[in-house]
Amino acid sequence: MMDNLTDTEWLRSIYGIGEKTVENMTKFFHAKHNVKIIEQLKSYGVNMDPKKYSDLLKASDAKGSFSIT
Repeated sequence: MMDNLTDTEWLRSIYGIGEKTVENMTKFFHAKHNVKIIEQLKSYGVNMDPKKYSDLLKASDAKGSFSIT
């Protein structure tokens, strides 16, 4: 999943994500200091695998939207 966050074509294919968001997400996930923080979070045990929780909420059940800031 983390690899997808730097894939501009994949990001553009997501409904509701505009070009500016794609540009900013790509910059964020390519910045060395951000990559370091993500690696630290993983080492602390933060789960970055969306498959682990995919059975909790199906996309068809989702209401609204969210953002990561």
